[in-house]
Amino acid sequence: MRLQSYDHKVVYQPGKTNVADSLSRLSKDAEKSPIQLKDNHICQIVDFARPRAVSLKEIIESSMNDQEILNVKEGLYSNIWKDDVKLYKIFQNELCFHEGILLRGTRIVIPSELRKRVLDAAHEGHPGIVSMKARLQTKVWWPRCDKSAENIVKACKGCTLVSTPCSPNPMKRRELPAGPWIDIAIDLMGPSKW
Repeated sequence: MRLQSYDHKVVYQPGKTNVADSLSRLSKDAEKSPIQLKDNHICQIVDFARPRAVSLKEIIESSMNDQEILNVKEGLYSNIWKDDVKLYKIFQNELCFHEGILLRGTRIVIPSELRKRVLDAAHEGHPGIVSMKARLQTKVWWPRCDKSAENIVKACKGCTLVSTPCSPNPMKRRELPAGPWIDIAIDLMGPSKW
């Protein structure tokens, strides 16, 4: 419709005569080895998974000083798990280290000292429990992460004020009518167009 005001002619050109722009279609990954591609993929996962409230450098430094993560590292490499990291043992097939960062699948395991900051960043905008858990589950993980999110939302005064629903009035029992045609009820619906 927009082109009707122009004088134009549509001409069919077969695909053989259409010269594609090869530079825009050239794959950059063609000259990379599979190992480089895998490392690049892992780096992209780590960068995407990092919460913006915490820098990658902070996560690496905290991971090196966090006793819990060091115990997990020891458990992964020696298969001897200490009691304080038994919750990690359940997920040992999903855990790995990449450049000093503990990952569970595509999610970063946040060190203990940074968890409060990550929770505060996820709670920005005061989402409900379900939304906050969903935000966290896409990028980060630690044992009892969901419970921590629930506690933050339940402890937030703003969230409790807004989310407290007004309790409905209790249903009142009506007394039975003394006889027929004493109490009449009707449902009205309309206007109806048949």
